[in-house]
Order: sequence, then C-alpha cells, then structure tokens
Amino acid sequence: MTDTEPLMLFDADRPLVRAAGVRAPRRLSFSQLSAFTQCPGRWLASRLLDVPPDWQSPLVLGSLAHGALEAAVHESPQVNAPDWRVEVERGVERIRARIRRRGWGDDPLPEGVTRPDGSVVTATDWMDAAAGRLDGFELDMALGRPPVPAATERHVEGVIQGVPVSGEVDYLDRSGDVVDWKTGRVPSRRDGKRAHADQLRVYRMLLGDEGVPVASAADVYVTAGGTRVEADLSRDALESTARWVGQTGQAIGRACEARVFDLNPSPLCPWCPLARVCPVVRVSGARGRETAGCQPFAPSDPRFAVGRLSGTHDTDISDGKEPRMADMDELMAMMSGETPAPKPKPKAKPADPWASEAGQAALDKWGVGEPEATPKEEPKAEPKEEPKVAPKPEPKPATPRWRPSDGRPYDAPVIKGSLNTASYAVTHLELTAAHAWRYAAEHSCDPHETLIVWLKAQWAVAQCAWPELNPPVKGLAEGHPDPAGLLDWAQHVFVRDADRALRDLLDADSTSRPGAATGRQALDCVTDAARRAGESMQAVRALLA
Repeated sequence: MTDTEPLMLFDADRPLVRAAGVRAPRRLSFSQLSAFTQCPGRWLASRLLDVPPDWQSPLVLGSLAHGALEAAVHESPQVNAPDWRVEVERGVERIRARIRRRGWGDDPLPEGVTRPDGSVVTATDWMDAAAGRLDGFELDMALGRPPVPAATERHVEGVIQGVPVSGEVDYLDRSGDVVDWKTGRVPSRRDGKRAHADQLRVYRMLLGDEGVPVASAADVYVTAGGTRVEADLSRDALESTARWVGQTGQAIGRACEARVFDLNPSPLCPWCPLARVCPVVRVSGARGRETAGCQPFAPSDPRFAVGRLSGTHDTDISDGKEPRMADMDELMAMMSGETPAPKPKPKAKPADPWASEAGQAALDKWGVGEPEATPKEEPKAEPKEEPKVAPKPEPKPATPRWRPSDGRPYDAPVIKGSLNTASYAVTHLELTAAHAWRYAAEHSCDPHETLIVWLKAQWAVAQCAWPELNPPVKGLAEGHPDPAGLLDWAQHVFVRDADRALRDLLDADSTSRPGAATGRQALDCVTDAARRAGESMQAVRALLA
C-alpha cells in the first residue's frame, strides 16, 4: 500500500473492489471458501483488516462453546450432563495449549471489549455467555447414545480438485460418525443446510484420503436441543461439492492475482465490517440499520475510497460470467433533473459483450457504437436566397439540481441541497438499474425502457403491500418520474422488499428466462411477476389483519 493508494478502492460504476495487495492463502479452509462464495469483497476484508470483536460475538462464543464440547467429550464422555461453566474453563485451557503448540492464534477471551453502555466485558462475562449457549444440551443428543470418541478437533488436510484444503473435524466417533458442532440456529432454508452439508462432505473427502472411514456425518445444533441435520454423502453429492471447491479455489486465485474482487449485496450486509463504506451495501429493517451503523469503519477512513477502476473489464475473475453493471448516466440525470451530456463516439467499435440487436442499439445510444458512414455528396441545385434569420443562442448546460455528497446509508437521500449518494434510495436505484440493464441484454429489450418498467413494477407491488405508506411518484406512469419523489419513495424499506419479491417470482417463471422471451414479451413477464408479487403481499396483509 502506497501513500496515495487506499487499502480498498471501490468502483463507482460496478460492484467491484480493488485491493492494494493480497495473497491467496496457501491452504483454504471451508469457512474461507464459503465466505468467498457469499461475497468476495467481505472475504477480502477479512484478509486485510483487523476487525475487533464486539460483545456477544458469535465467533468468540462459538469458539468457547467448541472448546467446552471438546473438553467434555474428550476428558469425561461418560458424564452426560456436565457442568458447562466448568467445561468452558477447561476448554479455554485446551485452546490456549493448542495456540502455544502451533505458535499463532488469538486468545479465546478477548480483552478491551465494551458493551453498548460502555462497561468493560470481562473474561467471566465471556465464559458465562458461552456456557449459556450450551445450557440444556446433553452429550447423548449428538448420536442418540453416549459418545465413544476416536478424535476431537482433528486436523485434516489434502487436495480437492487441485485446491489445497485444510480443516478441523470437531468430533469423530469410533463408529465412523462425524459431528460438526453448531452454536447458531438451524437454517430454515435449503441453501443454508446445503452449505453446511458441503462442509461435512469436505471433511469426508479429506478423512477418506487419510484412510479414515466415515459412516455418517451430521451437524448437531447444541442450542436447539441437539437437533441433527444429516449430510448427504452419496457419490453425486460428493462430486458436486468437489467441483464447487475446485471452482471457488480457482476463483480466489484469479481474484488475488488480479487484485479485483466482486461485491455481492445480500441481507447479510449489515453484519459486514464494510457496511458503512461499501457503496452497494444492502440494508433493510430497523435492526439492519442499527447493526450497519455500529460497524467499525467510517466513510472518512482513508483506507477506503470510491473511484473508477481502470483495466478491469478484461480481467477474468469469475470465469467471464460476472454481469456488467449498468451505465448510470441516465439514472443519475433522472435523479438530478438534468440532461446527460452526450458521450463522444470512439473511432473504432469496441468488442460488444451483448450479442443482441437491443444491446447494440443501447451501445449506439450511449455513443460507443461505430461512427455512421458519411453519405455521398449529391449534386446540388443552385441555392435560393433565404431570408436572414438571427442565430439562436446556444443552450446553456443544465445546472445540477443537487450536489453529490457522501453521507450515511440511513440518512435522507437529499440533505440541504446535497444528494446523499450513500443513501438507501440511491443504492436501491443503482442496483435496480444494473438489474434492468442485465435483463435487457438477456432479453433483447431497450435498457432504458426496462428500467422504467422495473420501477413501475416495484411501485405497484409496494402499493399492494402498504398503500397507506407507499408515496405517489409524480411522472412515473408517463416514464418521467420526478427526481425528488423517486428518491423519497426509494428510501422506504418496503420498496426493497417489493423488489426482492418481484425478482424471486420472476426468477421462478420459466417463460421469463433468457431465450424464452424477448422484447415486449419479456417486459410483460416483469409486469406479470409484479401482479403475482402484489397478490402475495396482499395475502400477508390478510394474515396480519
């Protein structure tokens, strides 16, 4: 990192971030592979930044609970209902001994952590909280019988699909049963359970390479009465996980080499340490806003900056499948009330990433198409003398309605004549435009028309859900929304909820997939999805009535 180069430079136009310098890990753990899949930018932050833990940190409490379970199973497996406060203390000593042996690692009891009220968290506080996580759990809940340990916290490593991988198996029974302790909630969605099963399949492959047979593998949720979630260890499931490990490991290598990482906004954004500096952060709900506002890095931190990354269009960091973000000139002009300045035409046509007539038309509209051929000059008749007309004055460039500023996401989008570019409203409109440009490219639609259709659909869904709160947007129906009204509307949380419902239903519609619908038919699919999303929102209102 130089004096002039920030540690992390976010692209102003695309969901990308460039690192001042980062090396790929020599070996990847499952948690690293999973974190990169969720958001490469957040994975990068974990490599570059020292993030202090906060009170009730799931990582700290989870580590202490794992240490207690290791101590109980390894030292006294015959005691079915141990004193978990005692086991937490024994676990701390086991973790510290392991740190001394390997020569690195953080102490399991962080110092200097304070509560929101300013009081200091003590070692006793940490251990009491961890013991509370294990309250009510008995050892025979894991396997339906007393454990017969073969190993606890067993280190495994190997190579999967060319990617060096390592990990720690929480518990291996002599019967060949593998258990991974979980101190969080049981995932309610299939994708969460599938991700945890991938971890167990990785352990199954690494143990198999060491000649250790595995009969079964399951996550055991100690905070949910020992609930077991079995992992599918079939050949097809193992091969699928191996492919994911290989593809993700290679993507990490390419991203580290290029120093450019994708940003994937999701409902997990408020819990990311970059929540206050990331330009595409996605935050909704009072809890999300409160959590995001407590993250440690402020927009004024000189280690972070927003600019334009040069030379990244041709950088392959995701097998060439990452979508391009939309050109935001028209959207920003719509919001500022001015006419976007025309873009100069290049002398030669650049490579076209959208092999469609609509895509080429959009590129031409933006001024990056081929220059028009000069027509041949025809013989002209003798011109007649025309009456002299006074020349029209040149139009003055439009004065921007607002000055851009960088505030906080939960602040108003317009503050004292300045446009808060970090507000939820601006971020939502930017991401909506990006999705509209992608949808238009995939379905041979005009991207500008697609953007307006998408905004109308979002408004219609929000109107079905909360008509009392959904403000009117003057001019939206005619395709020319009032900038102030658009920002005021887009700042509402229920607008982002409406967009998620719209996208979920559209993704599930086979008639809206690329190649199945084009042009007006594809835009009609958006309208149909909005109608269904509105009906689902009204069903929720009926349930709550």
